[in-house]
Amino acid sequence: MVYTPGENMKYEAKHIANFFVKKGMDSGNPVTPMKLQKLVYIAHGWHLGLTGEPLFKDEVGAWPFGPVIRSVYKEFISFSKSPITELAVDFWGNVCEVAETDEHIMALLEKIWEVYGKYSATQLSNMTHERGTPWDTVYEEGKSKIIPNQVIEDYYKEMAG
Repeated sequence: MVYTPGENMKYEAKHIANFFVKKGMDSGNPVTPMKLQKLVYIAHGWHLGLTGEPLFKDEVGAWPFGPVIRSVYKEFISFSKSPITELAVDFWGNVCEVAETDEHIMALLEKIWEVYGKYSATQLSNMTHERGTPWDTVYEEGKSKIIPNQVIEDYYKEMAG
Protein backbone atom coordinates (compact mmCIF):
# COMPACT_ATOMS: atom_id res chain seq x y z
CA MET A 1 0.00 0.00 0.00
CA VAL A 2 1.52 3.31 -1.08
CA TYR A 3 0.41 6.52 0.55
CA THR A 4 -0.28 9.38 -1.86
CA PRO A 5 0.22 12.73 -0.13
CA GLY A 6 -2.09 15.70 -0.57
CA GLU A 7 -1.02 18.59 -2.76
CA ASN A 8 0.20 20.66 0.17
CA MET A 9 2.42 17.92 1.56
CA LYS A 10 5.93 19.10 0.84
CA TYR A 11 8.12 17.25 3.29
CA GLU A 12 9.89 13.96 3.25
CA ALA A 13 10.89 12.31 6.51
CA LYS A 14 14.52 13.41 6.08
CA HIS A 15 13.39 17.06 6.25
CA ILE A 16 11.91 16.33 9.67
CA ALA A 17 14.95 14.24 10.63
CA ASN A 18 17.29 17.14 9.87
CA PHE A 19 15.37 19.35 12.29
CA PHE A 20 16.16 16.91 15.12
CA VAL A 21 19.75 16.28 14.00
CA LYS A 22 20.39 20.03 13.99
CA LYS A 23 18.66 20.48 17.36
CA GLY A 24 20.82 17.73 18.79
CA MET A 25 24.03 19.23 17.45
CA ASP A 26 23.12 22.77 18.53
CA SER A 27 22.04 21.73 22.04
CA GLY A 28 24.96 19.42 22.81
CA ASN A 29 22.47 16.54 23.04
CA PRO A 30 23.21 14.77 19.73
CA VAL A 31 20.89 12.12 18.37
CA THR A 32 21.78 8.62 17.26
CA PRO A 33 20.00 6.92 14.35
CA MET A 34 17.70 5.03 16.72
CA LYS A 35 16.75 8.14 18.69
CA LEU A 36 16.21 9.99 15.43
CA GLN A 37 13.85 7.29 14.15
CA LYS A 38 11.73 7.57 17.25
CA LEU A 39 11.62 11.39 17.26
CA VAL A 40 10.60 11.53 13.58
CA TYR A 41 7.96 8.87 14.14
CA ILE A 42 6.57 10.58 17.27
CA ALA A 43 6.41 13.94 15.45
CA HIS A 44 4.52 12.26 12.60
CA GLY A 45 2.16 10.61 15.08
CA TRP A 46 1.36 13.81 16.93
CA HIS A 47 0.84 15.67 13.66
CA LEU A 48 -1.58 12.99 12.49
CA GLY A 49 -3.36 12.93 15.83
CA LEU A 50 -3.76 16.70 16.04
CA THR A 51 -4.46 17.56 12.39
CA GLY A 52 -5.53 14.35 10.67
CA GLU A 53 -2.79 14.99 8.10
CA PRO A 54 0.55 13.17 7.70
CA LEU A 55 3.67 15.18 8.47
CA PHE A 56 5.64 13.63 5.61
CA LYS A 57 5.24 11.48 2.52
CA ASP A 58 7.18 8.41 3.69
CA GLU A 59 5.60 5.25 5.08
CA VAL A 60 6.36 3.95 8.57
CA GLY A 61 7.38 0.31 8.81
CA ALA A 62 6.84 -2.04 11.74
CA TRP A 63 10.36 -3.42 12.17
CA PRO A 64 11.65 -5.65 14.98
CA PHE A 65 13.10 -2.65 16.84
CA GLY A 66 10.00 -0.51 16.46
CA PRO A 67 8.59 1.96 13.98
CA VAL A 68 11.11 2.78 11.24
CA ILE A 69 11.06 5.17 8.32
CA ARG A 70 13.16 3.42 5.68
CA SER A 71 14.46 6.61 4.03
CA VAL A 72 15.74 7.95 7.38
CA TYR A 73 17.26 4.56 8.16
CA LYS A 74 19.14 4.51 4.85
CA GLU A 75 20.25 8.13 5.15
CA PHE A 76 21.84 7.76 8.60
CA ILE A 77 22.80 4.06 8.80
CA SER A 78 26.50 4.88 8.51
CA PHE A 79 26.39 6.44 11.99
CA SER A 80 25.41 3.08 13.52
CA LYS A 81 25.03 3.78 17.26
CA SER A 82 27.07 6.99 17.19
CA PRO A 83 25.76 10.56 17.33
CA ILE A 84 24.76 11.93 13.93
CA THR A 85 27.04 14.75 12.83
CA GLU A 86 25.85 15.44 9.28
CA LEU A 87 22.55 16.59 7.81
CA ALA A 88 20.67 14.77 5.04
CA VAL A 89 20.85 16.26 1.57
CA ASP A 90 18.71 15.88 -1.52
CA PHE A 91 19.76 14.54 -4.91
CA TRP A 92 21.42 17.86 -5.79
CA GLY A 93 23.32 18.15 -2.50
CA ASN A 94 20.98 20.69 -0.88
CA VAL A 95 20.29 20.29 2.83
CA CYS A 96 16.71 19.13 3.42
CA GLU A 97 15.03 21.58 5.77
CA VAL A 98 11.61 22.50 7.05
CA ALA A 99 10.89 26.06 5.95
CA GLU A 100 11.28 28.53 8.84
CA THR A 101 8.09 30.19 7.57
CA ASP A 102 6.15 26.95 8.15
CA GLU A 103 5.27 28.11 11.66
CA HIS A 104 2.80 25.31 12.45
CA ILE A 105 5.31 22.57 11.65
CA MET A 106 8.20 24.37 13.35
CA ALA A 107 6.13 24.83 16.52
CA LEU A 108 5.20 21.13 16.55
CA LEU A 109 8.81 20.03 16.05
CA GLU A 110 10.04 22.40 18.78
CA LYS A 111 7.44 20.92 21.16
CA ILE A 112 8.42 17.35 20.26
CA TRP A 113 12.07 18.20 20.96
CA GLU A 114 11.15 19.90 24.24
CA VAL A 115 9.09 16.94 25.46
CA TYR A 116 10.89 13.93 23.95
CA GLY A 117 14.42 15.16 23.16
CA LYS A 118 15.56 14.57 26.72
CA TYR A 119 14.88 10.83 26.51
CA SER A 120 17.46 8.28 25.42
CA ALA A 121 17.05 6.19 22.30
CA THR A 122 16.21 3.18 24.47
CA GLN A 123 13.58 5.08 26.46
CA LEU A 124 11.94 6.34 23.26
CA SER A 125 12.07 2.85 21.79
CA ASN A 126 10.38 1.45 24.88
CA MET A 127 7.63 4.07 24.54
CA THR A 128 6.94 3.04 20.96
CA HIS A 129 6.82 -0.66 21.96
CA GLU A 130 4.25 -0.30 24.72
CA ARG A 131 1.15 -2.44 24.57
CA GLY A 132 -1.50 -0.87 22.38
CA THR A 133 0.86 1.35 20.39
CA PRO A 134 0.56 1.34 16.59
CA TRP A 135 3.75 -0.73 16.33
CA ASP A 136 2.41 -3.26 18.84
CA THR A 137 -0.89 -3.67 17.01
CA VAL A 138 0.71 -4.14 13.57
CA TYR A 139 4.06 -5.90 14.09
CA GLU A 140 4.31 -9.60 13.28
CA GLU A 141 7.69 -11.28 13.71
CA GLY A 142 9.30 -12.17 10.42
CA LYS A 143 6.88 -10.08 8.34
CA SER A 144 7.53 -6.72 6.73
CA LYS A 145 4.55 -4.52 7.44
CA ILE A 146 3.60 -0.88 7.06
CA ILE A 147 1.90 0.87 9.97
CA PRO A 148 -1.10 2.57 8.34
CA ASN A 149 -1.34 6.30 8.98
CA GLN A 150 -4.91 5.76 10.20
CA VAL A 151 -3.68 3.46 12.99
CA ILE A 152 -1.05 6.04 14.01
CA GLU A 153 -3.61 8.87 13.82
CA ASP A 154 -6.16 7.03 15.96
CA TYR A 155 -3.56 6.28 18.64
CA TYR A 156 -2.23 9.85 18.90
CA LYS A 157 -5.72 11.35 18.67
CA GLU A 158 -6.64 9.27 21.71
CA MET A 159 -3.46 10.37 23.49
CA ALA A 160 -4.30 14.00 22.77
CA GLY A 161 -7.58 13.40 24.57
